[in-house]
Amino acid sequence: METSDINMDEDIEIQEKKPRKIKKIIITAIIVLPIVTFGILYTTSPTVKKSTNKILAKLPGGAGDYFKNMPTESDNAQKIEYLSDYYLGLDKDVAADKMYIIKTEDEKIYKEVVKSMNLKSPEQTEEIIIKIRDLDLRKNTLTSVFDQVEQDQKNQFNSEVSRIESQDILESKLEIERKFSSKEFQKVLKAMNPASLGGILYYTDSDISGYIINLLEPKSKLIVNAEMNKISNEIDNLKNLAKYYETKPITEALKSIGNTDVYNMEQLAVIYANMSISKSSQILSKVEDDKFIQDLFVEIKKQEELSDTTLSISSDIGRSIEFFTEYNGKLAKLRKVYEDMQPKKVAEIAETMLKNDKTITIFNLDMDEVYDLSDKTIIVDILSGLKKEQLSKVISAMKTENAVEVTELLAKPSEKTFKGGENINDTKQ
Repeated sequence: METSDINMDEDIEIQEKKPRKIKKIIITAIIVLPIVTFGILYTTSPTVKKSTNKILAKLPGGAGDYFKNMPTESDNAQKIEYLSDYYLGLDKDVAADKMYIIKTEDEKIYKEVVKSMNLKSPEQTEEIIIKIRDLDLRKNTLTSVFDQVEQDQKNQFNSEVSRIESQDILESKLEIERKFSSKEFQKVLKAMNPASLGGILYYTDSDISGYIINLLEPKSKLIVNAEMNKISNEIDNLKNLAKYYETKPITEALKSIGNTDVYNMEQLAVIYANMSISKSSQILSKVEDDKFIQDLFVEIKKQEELSDTTLSISSDIGRSIEFFTEYNGKLAKLRKVYEDMQPKKVAEIAETMLKNDKTITIFNLDMDEVYDLSDKTIIVDILSGLKKEQLSKVISAMKTENAVEVTELLAKPSEKTFKGGENINDTKQ
């Protein structure tokens, strides 16, 4: 029973709300529709607009003044007429300049003025319009020229970045050290590939490279430092290889570092520059490819300049090669003579020379390294080049103690006096 009463109450309430909702819709329509209709007429009908403004102008205060001073269509037409007469009375170039401003700011007014001018003087109006078109073209040309100049500057900048990245590393290093303080050049450095920049900065003065790195974005800094560390590790590895080949026999070392089969020229330059002058020159004296030696010297010289070292390793090696080439030539002639002799006679000569290790000549390889020649070193060098069968017969003809000594001398690397010195790449990092 109670549920039935509740449902009846809800129905009564809904029925009461419906008439109220309909009334609101009707009232809204009565108010809004006339306003919308009047707004449309006001904006589209000059007559309605003029009459309405005349009535609203009687309002008190600023509101009345606003509508009182609002121009009518007639007022606007009079202003258009005035402007058309004014422009037709000006010099054509001056008129075109002034009308061009109107055209860029209010296309509608411009068209109305042109229409009025055309009714009064079609020919003069046409001439002015042509000049206005020329101004349009001139503006477009200016924009085009500006864009082209801007693009040219961008291309020039990119070309400069590419040039620094791709040119010889020594040239880039020297250029950076000259221009690093220039703001414009710093922009070029910042735009470079960080890995390429790091490869150059490794060889650059440490103060300058540090200054440049601090200008870079964090990500670029990481890449530059990583590249510099990579190069440092590679050079350390090549220095260790130099120590390794220093202990190897000439013929064995020649197979690996007497050509570019295993290492490239840059790597070979570091290896040779960090070996003793004696070892380097003895190996290279056996190389028959003159171009290989020339290219190697060029690269060693470049490494010297990159490292700002005062050494002249390529010159020292060059002089020493001449010495060892001449020395090896004389040894070859002596071997030929000994090979024609009886093994017993050769053994007697060898035993006599083995007893004399007094220096008979000294060749200065550089300011820190000398090569001593004695009877003992000469005979060992001669014997080391004999054919195995001939050498076996000579050693067999020797006294036991001399045979033992010769065997030991032939089995170990050549001895030389080496006082030590600075190698290139030791001055960096």
